[in-house]
Amino acid sequence: MIKERDIANLNTLSGKQLGEFCRYWNTGPGRDTEKENIKAIKFDSEPDYQKGFYKIFKLSNEWTFCDHRYDQLCLLCDENDTVRLRGNSVEIVGLLLNMAIRERTLEHIKDREYGLVLSGGGAKGAFEIG
Repeated sequence: MIKERDIANLNTLSGKQLGEFCRYWNTGPGRDTEKENIKAIKFDSEPDYQKGFYKIFKLSNEWTFCDHRYDQLCLLCDENDTVRLRGNSVEIVGLLLNMAIRERTLEHIKDREYGLVLSGGGAKGAFEIG
């Protein structure tokens, strides 16, 4: 089950980033592209949606993240509610969170100063940085 803090992190991703991730997930390494390029369906035509099996999270970038209540399955839908990604929720959420946290971390790195410490022991390194 996905947590609210995970959704907050997913909200930091842009629609373009989500689209690129979907394209990679559907055609990336280890994927059978002929099977994965199945005609896209509308989310409301998904059989389990009609049974109420999905918990739906609207993301800030007009995308929708759908977490299956009973299976480890999730769907990621674009602005038009077309299913762009389908797969294991643990893998997908983990990769998306990694992407979101990486972007946030990289934003803060450029503001820092860096130092170079050459080998010679801990005390000498602390002196050179200090």
